[in-house]
Amino acid sequence: MFTMQPAPDFNWENEKKPAPAPKRSAHSEKQILIIGQHENSLHRIKYILGAASYGVTIKKSLSEGLSTLNFGRFDLIIAEHSSGGIDGKALLQNIKPKSNTRVIILAVHQNEKEILSLYNHKADEVIKMPFSECEFMQRVRQLLPNRK
Repeated sequence: MFTMQPAPDFNWENEKKPAPAPKRSAHSEKQILIIGQHENSLHRIKYILGAASYGVTIKKSLSEGLSTLNFGRFDLIIAEHSSGGIDGKALLQNIKPKSNTRVIILAVHQNEKEILSLYNHKADEVIKMPFSECEFMQRVRQLLPNRK
């Protein structure tokens, strides 16, 4: 049979202090928001960025992505722009007037005229899909210099 014992008096002096946070590399604190609908591409990008110690959040719609921006601070936004999918121009029109957050647009099956239009809407970078990992990471590093 179980009998309750009186709780001992709590002594704050004996309470352990939390361990200091581990030291991180210069870019490990960078947070990246990915907005897209192509599941395979999203997971590939998350894997590439995670392997480089970036924090990654994925949202599958423009409205979810914009809502997330209201609650968190991101150093970079990566968004798909595809016909019938997410509209990169609408994303840029919502973000660029209010924020200096860098934006990479992943152009899915877009022609040169459409890509130039994305730059005119203030995209920091436009990468045509499919892309190589080396090219992708080089462009991410260029937009996220090691600054605090």
